[in-house]
Amino acid sequence: MEAVLNQILEELKTLNTRVGRLEEGQNSLQKGQASMQKGQASLEKGLISLENRQASLEQGLTSLEKRQASLENGLTSLENRQASLENGLTSLEKRQGSLENGLISLEKRQESLEEGQTSLAAEMRAGFEGVNKKLDTIYAQVAHNTEQEVKLNEVISRVNDLETDNKLIKKVITNQ
Repeated sequence: MEAVLNQILEELKTLNTRVGRLEEGQNSLQKGQASMQKGQASLEKGLISLENRQASLEQGLTSLEKRQASLENGLTSLENRQASLENGLTSLEKRQGSLENGLISLEKRQESLEEGQTSLAAEMRAGFEGVNKKLDTIYAQVAHNTEQEVKLNEVISRVNDLETDNKLIKKVITNQ
C-alpha cells in the first residue's frame, strides 16, 4: 500500500506542480489580459484619436470642396467676363471698321467737295470777270449818258430860252 500511497503522493505532487503551473499560467494569462485591456484601451484611445482626426480631415475636405466649388464658380464668372469682354472687343472692332469706312467715305466726300469748291471758285471767278466787264460797260454807259444828259440839259435850256425869246417876240409884235 505504501507503494500506492507513494504513487498517489507522486501523482499529487505532479498534480500540485501542474496546479502551480496552471496558477502561474492563469496569473500570466490575467497579466496578459490586463495588458491586453490596457492595449485595447490604448487602441480605443488611438481609434478615437484617429476618428477625431478623420472627422477633422473630413471637415477639412468639406471645406476644401467648398473652396474648390467657390473657386470653380469664380473661374466660371471670370470665363463669362472674359467672353463678355471678347464680345465687347469684337463689337468695338466692328464699330472701328464701320468708323473707318465712314472716315473713308467722308474723305471721298471731302475730296468731292474740294473738287466742287475748286470748280465753283473757277465759275465764280468767271462770273465776277463777266460782272466786272458788265460794270465797266455800265460805267462807260453812265459816263456817256452823263455827257448826253449835260448836252440834253443844254439843249433844253436853249429850247426854253428860245421859247421865251419866241414869246417875247410875239408880244412885241402883238404890241406894235
